[in-house]
Amino acid sequence: MMNIRSYGGNRYTETRYERIIDLAKIYCNPHDKLIADLGAGSNPVSQYIPRKESITLDFSLDLNPDVICDLNLGIPLKNTVIDIVIATEVIEHIYYTKKLFDELFRVLKSGGYLILSCPNVCSILYRIFWLFGRVPPLAAKADHTYSPPGDVGGHVRDYNFSELEQILTDAGFNIIISTTNGIIYNRFCIPYHLIPKTLGQKIIIVARKG
Repeated sequence: MMNIRSYGGNRYTETRYERIIDLAKIYCNPHDKLIADLGAGSNPVSQYIPRKESITLDFSLDLNPDVICDLNLGIPLKNTVIDIVIATEVIEHIYYTKKLFDELFRVLKSGGYLILSCPNVCSILYRIFWLFGRVPPLAAKADHTYSPPGDVGGHVRDYNFSELEQILTDAGFNIIISTTNGIIYNRFCIPYHLIPKTLGQKIIIVARKG
């Protein structure tokens, strides 16, 4: 496992990166594969995964992606050209869920892998917020969550494990592993292997195109 300081983020981000990197190595044999990293941001997780080549996609020129696009409108890649798609912290930003998963299926080669993550709306921390009548900070809101008015990038969809697993199955994917990153709050951390996955903060899934 890489030194968590390498990611340049906080423990909340680092636990997610560590799980995704480990799962990619264990299940996807990425060394000779082409990775498409959707919503890659300024610190793409794909750069930490051994690979043949990677393509980064994002909506902002400021993030310097290889491809600038709005994923709500589709993925501007050819059919069946990608070995692994990484979509970490992406789907909660997308209005047209079914369209995105159809696009993911389209660009992947037969037997290709999808690695995705998103917030778990049924995590223990979210449940505490709901219990006290508050909307969790990263839950979907009508005003794009944490973005300024009129800005893009906020959360517009919420998912739990069972819902997302069903969406993937309906889209033609076979789920290989469905897991979480644990519970992280400031310096408090419970590792993923000590809790039921349904209480964890992130949904992390590796699936394969059927």
